[in-house]
Amino acid sequence: MNKRITYSFELNDKPNRFGQYKIYLRITKDRKKSRRATDICIKKNEWTDISKFKGDNWIKSREDAKFLNEKLVRIIQEAKKVTKQIETPTSLSILDAIQKQVQIHHFPMILLYVQFHCVLSFS
Repeated sequence: MNKRITYSFELNDKPNRFGQYKIYLRITKDRKKSRRATDICIKKNEWTDISKFKGDNWIKSREDAKFLNEKLVRIIQEAKKVTKQIETPTSLSILDAIQKQVQIHHFPMILLYVQFHCVLSFS
């Protein structure tokens, strides 16, 4: 069976107290969805409508839109990298992989790795 994994972003349903919406990374595998919050919050009108979406331009009409879109691209790249580590049979155990992440000081991805391990187990 081909296990297809898709990565996308979506806004939280409810705004925070400043009227901004948190952006979530959504990973779908075999019709099972998992959402993980990013540290990016924007106004709803700064989010690109899916019907007008092109390339990697999720955020629009904002001074730092280019920077934030690049950050979102890096988040997807890291999620794909972690997923590949999980699905690639290696001699590394999960604990070894987590320890490696700690050594390179990329703490947010440790949480992503641990949280998605159950969702994206490739047995």
